[in-house]
Amino acid sequence: MTLDCGAMRRNQKERGATRMHFGWWVVATTFMAQLFMIGLYTYAWSLLAPEVAKEFGADMLTMNLVMSGAGLMGLALPPFVGVLVDRWSARWLMVIGATSLLLALLGMSVASSITIFVVVAALFMGVAAVLLGPITGSAVITRWFTEKRGRALGISAIGTSAGGILLPQVMGWGFDAVGWRQTLQLIALGVAFVVIPMLLFLFRDHPDSSPDATGDSEVTASRTDAKDAEHGDGVAGSLAEILRRGDFWVLTISLAFFIMCYTSTLANIGAFFDAELGLEASQTGNWMSLLAFFGFLGKLFVGELIDRISLRLVMWAGIGATILGLGILSSEPSGPLLWVVAIALGLATGGILPVWNAMVAAVFGVAKFGRVMGLMGPAIGLVVTPGFTVAGAIRESTGSYVAVFQLFMAVLVGSSLLLGLLRIPASEAES
Repeated sequence: MTLDCGAMRRNQKERGATRMHFGWWVVATTFMAQLFMIGLYTYAWSLLAPEVAKEFGADMLTMNLVMSGAGLMGLALPPFVGVLVDRWSARWLMVIGATSLLLALLGMSVASSITIFVVVAALFMGVAAVLLGPITGSAVITRWFTEKRGRALGISAIGTSAGGILLPQVMGWGFDAVGWRQTLQLIALGVAFVVIPMLLFLFRDHPDSSPDATGDSEVTASRTDAKDAEHGDGVAGSLAEILRRGDFWVLTISLAFFIMCYTSTLANIGAFFDAELGLEASQTGNWMSLLAFFGFLGKLFVGELIDRISLRLVMWAGIGATILGLGILSSEPSGPLLWVVAIALGLATGGILPVWNAMVAAVFGVAKFGRVMGLMGPAIGLVVTPGFTVAGAIRESTGSYVAVFQLFMAVLVGSSLLLGLLRIPASEAES
């Protein structure tokens, strides 16, 4: 009998190890999805936009309509996506998102006018940004991991930095070798033959649905893990209950301010470097890759850190680093100071994404993670979407981005103050 019990315990450990091993395949899949999606949408776009504008004779205000239009998709879709993540399948939502990204790349590459380019890019990239973002991938990772959740979220988020390192280099090389249209088609091949197959064969919504899950004991273990993970300050219930919680709005608005400032800055940084600092496209690509590299380091560091110290302190540090970077940019720097900006902004973005996901799980619990993230999307989008247009309008009216950077610094101070009001459960705030 003792031998039988020992064998049973060994079998349970082996099954648990297998389940967690497959969980890392889930992390690898979200890594690759974010590499292509965020690598293009956040990092490589600042190189692509000036090239497209030159070919069609458009200004940056027009090019920023892509981001504004994509932001509108971020207003409409997340509440529905969040519910579908919890009730249907994040996996198939991400397959739809990857297909939308593929269509965006191919559609942009054959656009015959700036109007067609803007509409195709805004529509399909907007859908892809929602369906391949944290609402889906991070929700699944929080189901697969409890003790090592911070590490798993951090590694997944590194995909954004890897995309920021790789895609600007691909863009820079491709523009010189074959032009921007063929470069987009090359990136589309990666989505078609890497991201979509990984989602189909290496990604599962729950540990229970993994190909390695065997027997009722495996299902019970995974469900027990999920139950243990539903801590938070009272797990959020219905949509109305979530919206009535003050901490939902404090966290959402604080994040929205940060994301608006950061994404609008990156969307316009290529034009700033080109028109005001006189940098070549290859130099901008190298700078973006440096930024992404330090984002990679930041995610590695923060992924370990958020399992150990206050989530609020980590986010404050990210906001502070962004304010530092914007302050330097507003002085129209050159040489080594641009490296300092890349380091500061890279470390900032490296910290914010995993800590955002961890905060949602800590404050609201895992069971409603997708729903909470889905409700955050429209509120964040309402703040973020005008940021692109405001940045472009200020640039056109003043002839400089300096006033834009100074405005964003003030907004980030407000974000930091709001964060101080957030109530984080003691077990998480002290961890």
